[in-house]
Amino acid sequence: MNDLEDRLNKIDKTLALPLMGKEKLIRCGQCLSGLNLTALSSKMRQALESHMSKSNYILQDYEIETWDDYDKISDADMAKLINHMAMMSAKLQALVAKKINSCKLLHHDAKMP
Repeated sequence: MNDLEDRLNKIDKTLALPLMGKEKLIRCGQCLSGLNLTALSSKMRQALESHMSKSNYILQDYEIETWDDYDKISDADMAKLINHMAMMSAKLQALVAKKINSCKLLHHDAKMP
């Protein structure tokens, strides 16, 4: 979980920075680059895939081939994409916390005589 937690923390820090939408979106996307999806639980994978699906739906009207192409995204769509990123991060963080808490309970129960 540490890899995912670290990535989500980086996303949250990036979203809090006073950057232009394009820069936020690119940096947040880079935080997810190389994430091992098979290591995630099905709920976490579904949450991430749902976010990606919503983002792809917004981006379908744009041809994004280079970093400069992000300038073509309207302000309204950029705001939606950033909002989706924030919601995805919050949802995944909640799932991570729930999993960590359940593991702690299992570990605690295992120690009890």
